[in-house]
This record gives sequence, C-alpha cells and structure tokens, in this order.
Amino acid sequence: MTRVPEGDTGLAPRSSTNALPAADRRRSTLSRRILAAACAVAGLAVAWYGYSFYRDYPLRMLPEVDLSLAHPAVKRALENARRAVVASPRSGRAWGDLGLYLRAHEFNSEANVCFAQAMRFDPREVLWPYLRASSLSVRNRPEAQEGFRLAARLRPDLALPHLRLGEMHLEDRRLDEARAEYQQGLEIEPESARAMLGLALAAFHQGDLDVARDWAEKSFARDPEQRTTAELLVRVFQRKGDRAAVSKYRAVLERLPAGEAGWEDPFGEKVVMMRRDPGGMASHATDLLARNRVPEAIAVLEQLAGTAPETVQWPVLLGRALTRQGNLRRAAQVLDAALVRHDDSADLQFQRGAVDFFQGQWERAAERFHKAIALKPDFSDAHYNLGHTLVHLNDRAAAIASFREAIRFRPDFAAAHTNLGKLLLEAGDREAAREAIATAARLAPDDPQNKQLLEKLK
Repeated sequence: MTRVPEGDTGLAPRSSTNALPAADRRRSTLSRRILAAACAVAGLAVAWYGYSFYRDYPLRMLPEVDLSLAHPAVKRALENARRAVVASPRSGRAWGDLGLYLRAHEFNSEANVCFAQAMRFDPREVLWPYLRASSLSVRNRPEAQEGFRLAARLRPDLALPHLRLGEMHLEDRRLDEARAEYQQGLEIEPESARAMLGLALAAFHQGDLDVARDWAEKSFARDPEQRTTAELLVRVFQRKGDRAAVSKYRAVLERLPAGEAGWEDPFGEKVVMMRRDPGGMASHATDLLARNRVPEAIAVLEQLAGTAPETVQWPVLLGRALTRQGNLRRAAQVLDAALVRHDDSADLQFQRGAVDFFQGQWERAAERFHKAIALKPDFSDAHYNLGHTLVHLNDRAAAIASFREAIRFRPDFAAAHTNLGKLLLEAGDREAAREAIATAARLAPDDPQNKQLLEKLK
C-alpha cells in the first residue's frame, strides 16, 4: 500500500484564477442587474410601442377635411370632435360624434368612414348603422339595406328601420318584400301613417285598388299633411272613376304646401342638431317652429344667439319663440340685451313691444311700436299692433288711423280690415265698416268673426 506522505492530502491544489476578490464579485452582480434592468426597460418599451400601435391603429382611418372655407363655429366644432378621436382612438362615441358633425355639414363620405369605426368600437348603438345606411341608400343600396337590417336587430322595438327598408324595396319594385317590412313596422307601431301609406303604395302598384284606398285613407286620417297620401288617393279614385272623391283630394292638395311635409326621423334630427353654421341652425329652428315644436326651436335659437350676437335676426327669432311659448321674462332679457347693441333695429323694437303688450304694459308697448314705425314707416305689423295697443289705451280714433296705415302698406291684411271694421261699427260709421268687413270676409272667408260682423250690419 502506497502511503501518502505526511502533509500531502492527495488533492490537487485550487487554482488561484477561480477565486475572485470581493470587489470583482460586486461588480459582476451589478453588471447582471444592469443587464436585467435594461432588458426590462426594453421589454416595457416594446410593450408600450405595441400598445400604442394597437391603440392608435384606427387613426389611420381618420379622414382629412378641408375647413379653410368653413364658418368659424363649424371649424371649431369639427376640430374639437377630431381631437376627441385622437385622444381616444378606440372610442365608438368619439368616432360617432365626429361622424355626426361631418354629416351635419355635408361631409358625407368622411362621415361614413367615422360611422364605420363607431360601429366597430360601439357595436350596440343603433344610431351608427342607421345613419350610415341612410347615406348609402342611393350609392350603395345592398350595404344600405344591410345597415337598416342591423339597426332593426339592434332595436327590435323600432319601426323606423323596417319602414326605411320597405321604402327601398318599394323603389326597386320588390313589392312583396316591401309589404313584409311595412307589416313589421305596423306591428311595432300600429298607428304609423307612414307604414299605412307604404302598404297603400305597394297595393296600388300591384293593382289592388280597394286595398290601396283603404290603407291610404287610414294613413290620411292620421296624418293629413302628407302630399304623397293625397296624391295617391287622387290616383286611386281616378282609376275607380269616383269624380267626387277626386275633387275632394285635389282640394286638399291645393291647400297643402308645395313641398313634402316629411316624416319624423329622430335619428336624422340628431344630425341636424349638430349644425353649427348660422344659416343651417336658423333653418332648422324655423322648421321646428312651423311644426309647433317650440321648446326644441328655442334650444337651437338660444345656441345660435349666443354664437352670433352681432346678428339681429337671431335674438328676434328667439324673442318671438319665447313670447309664443309664454316665457315673457326670458324674452324680455334676450331682446333687451340685443337692443343694447342694436337700438336702431325696427324688428327688435317691435318684438320688445309685443312682450310689453302681453305683459299689459300698454304705454311702453305703444312707445316701442312707435319707435319701430319711425325706423321702418311701412312696417304694417307694427301699425297693426299699435292699433290694438291704442284700443287698450282707449284712444280709438288713433287706433282706427293705425289700422288704416297697416292696410295702406299691406292691402291684403285681412285681420287689419276686420279690426278696422269693428272700430268703425262701434263709432257708428256703418258704410265704412261694411266696406272694411266685406273686404276682410273676401280675404278670409273662413273667419267666423267676419260672418258675425256682417250679420250685425244686416
């Protein structure tokens, strides 16, 4: 047995190169930590880049719009809506609002791009597919029909998408499909004059005159202001040889306005409400007033008057609408503020006088009407209102003179002839009263007051 020499363990001695000093070990650990931190930062940068790319990817679809000729209020509204999309590129509401503003100002193709994005990020909102389909109904009918079908699925309680589909099928003479859509709309909204007219038109084109007449008469009974319905009834009764009915509905057509009354469309009105150009807003407000939707008209006019205080027309319209609503206090505030800037406006003075009149402030009203006449001597309405005010002030001679002036500048002013005749009759001038009231009766044959006055004169 070989003996290991004393002091020799039989193991090879450890190499001195494997033993690092403490300072070197610390440097090595620090290097590894720096490398790990660098890798983490790089990972975060890659993740952030990926997220940013994912978030901002939809902005590639953001349409460019030339606003160089736009009204400042329109430009401001569109730029704000665009910034909202840039801030939240995956917000369906932001894309949809931008689309609404674009559609309202007739950037239709750009609006459709936005509505497509809104449908992607806000797939449960019926407004986006409906408005996109409305725009595409002429240029891309298959896609428009699919949009209306999607709207009908999203809101099964709405008749409107079915009615729009029915109208498209009717235009294409796909009469069975049109009738099916109208029937669905009528099931949802049993009193829909629009659905009834659609069924009448479908029956007429299929040659079923009795069904067409029944549906058209039901539609007319619910909405007698639609020219299309009256025109259809004329055509139906012409084919049936009923001359009396033809005369009846021709008389209806003569009294109706030349243009179509149109149907209620709450989605389309959302677009119109986004108008920011003064002309478009004023036109919308006037249309609302004509349809007796006074509170909505006032909301538009309040906004319009605030954005264009330099224009006299808007506070005049707003003051008139507020007076019609009975909100005399607010009407006075609006008109007084406008008169500070435009004291020389006959229309403002006149409208302020009307507010005073309805508040029973006869002397102040008379003063306002006199100012309006001084600014605009042929202002027949101011002469007429002054006549009524002077009656309240018990100055009948001056009232007679005012009504005569109203008639001088507007000979077909039936109400002025009537009131002149009443005052002349009270004053005992029967011949002059007879002439005035006879003229009023000729101008307004359906006015019962004129008939009563003529009976008195007999």
